[in-house]
Amino acid sequence: MKLKKKLLDLAGILGAALCAIHCTVLPFLTFIPLGSGHDHYIDLFLALLGFGIVYKISRKEQPKSILLMLWVSIGIVLAGTVISILTSYHIEFTKIGSFGLIIGHLINLKHMHYKNKLKHSEV
Repeated sequence: MKLKKKLLDLAGILGAALCAIHCTVLPFLTFIPLGSGHDHYIDLFLALLGFGIVYKISRKEQPKSILLMLWVSIGIVLAGTVISILTSYHIEFTKIGSFGLIIGHLINLKHMHYKNKLKHSEV
């Protein structure tokens, strides 16, 4: 398995996990008066990071089912982020997109490992 492809999936898992943690913890932090409120730049950064990683992965040869899962998931995250920015309301389905990204990247890692194993067994 090429290291670059593996690193993209690992970065995608990390980014989606950070997004899910951020979305889960944020509602509890609103009870603590921190003074700054909700910073939409964090949401936007995580969503754009995820988009960039999914875009890079989709440029490689991948099964369409994995790509569909990744693109639908990042679409949910981006839609949730835009709605959050426009309405100042942190919607819950962004977490669903994050978990979809985590699962999609894990499936892609497993697929690349299996594909690499087949390639080496043919030699």
